[in-house]
Parts: sequence; C-alpha cells; structure tokens
Amino acid sequence: IDLYAMLEPAKEVGGDLYDFFLIDPKHLCFAIGDVSGKGVPASLFMAVTRTLLRSVAPNQQSPAKIVESLNCSLSQTNESSMFVTFFLGIINVETGHMKYVNAGHNPPVILREGKDPTLFEVTKDLPIGLFEEHSYEEKEMFIKANDRIFLYTDGITEAENWDLTLYSEERLLKCLTSVKNSEPIEIVMSVAQDVVVHVNDYIQSDDLTMMCIIFKERTQ
Repeated sequence: IDLYAMLEPAKEVGGDLYDFFLIDPKHLCFAIGDVSGKGVPASLFMAVTRTLLRSVAPNQQSPAKIVESLNCSLSQTNESSMFVTFFLGIINVETGHMKYVNAGHNPPVILREGKDPTLFEVTKDLPIGLFEEHSYEEKEMFIKANDRIFLYTDGITEAENWDLTLYSEERLLKCLTSVKNSEPIEIVMSVAQDVVVHVNDYIQSDDLTMMCIIFKERTQ
C-alpha cells in the first residue's frame, strides 16, 4: 500500500477529516469525512469523530459496525444537530478484498490500468450524527494490483471561480484521467493544482481534502 493525503482548510480551523491506520497486520482502515458547518464548532465535531474512530476501529473489522457505533455516539450528544458525511473502508492488504460504507459522502473514484476513472456506486445512506438507530449498508469489492482509490470532499468538486462555476465531477474525472498511472502524491497534487487553476484566486469557501491509495503487488 502507498498512500498520500492533504487537507487545506478554508479558515484557520477546518471541519474536514481524514485518517488511516492498520487495525492489525493485514487490515488497513481509512476514512474521509466532511462536517456540516464551518469554523470552531465544525473543527471540534471533527476532532470528536476522529477520536471515536480511533477508539472503535481496532475492535472491529466491519465498516458498518464501526460507522454505526460512531453514528450512535455522535447522535446521543449532538445538541447542535451537526452531521458528518463519511466514507470508511477496510482493505485486506494481502488479498485486496475491501469492505466499505459510504454515509452520505461523495463517491470515491477507482482508477484501474487500461480503464477510465470510475466513480464508486452512489449509496443512499445518511450522514452520521443525525439518527441514533440508523443501520448502514456495507459494500465490498476487490482491489487489484496497481489499482488506485481517490477520495475527496465536496470542497473539491464545488470549488468556485469568479463566475461561480463549480470545479465539478466532470473536471475532476478529466484531471484524474491524465494522471491515473501516477503515484498517489502526484495524483493528489495534480488535482490540487487543477483546482487552483479553475478557482483563479477566487476566495476559498470550503475545506479541500483528498486522499489517494494505491494497492501495489505484494513482494516476497
């Protein structure tokens, strides 16, 4: 596995989050999320979400169970009615088997050699923090050698220029097509630069967060 991520907050503190860590020697857990709202309240809610993830995930290998636990904990103490769009995946680093849950977040992109970048299937699950008893649907897929997974928050696709034109999924996929065989750091930095070109010095209204993972061939 090789991985690179970046987070550029719109204000001094941000509400986006990403995280990645090994649950055990065979399973990599990774996540990306976007808290509703801006500023300090969103940043605090983000910090609580990440802390809960780190405490819950080591005891689980089911993304659905992890997300349901996060959702239950956040909903119980959520007087401000904030929520988090959240994507969480767990990859078996020996087999490439991946299980994931998408809780109202932007669908990641899968980049495979010889194929155009493709968005993950859109799911209808709710963001976390809204309803305590919500059950989340777990999906699965196999990641092949040299496949890349690109994750992002809506600050990327909804970045505006002076004409209030959005960067858009279409432009993101076009940019990813041009760098789909690159290393994760090059993919993330290429998208970041393309967003800068599109925005053309217009004020940044949302956090910009990306993560790219490549599943490499196992070496003996």
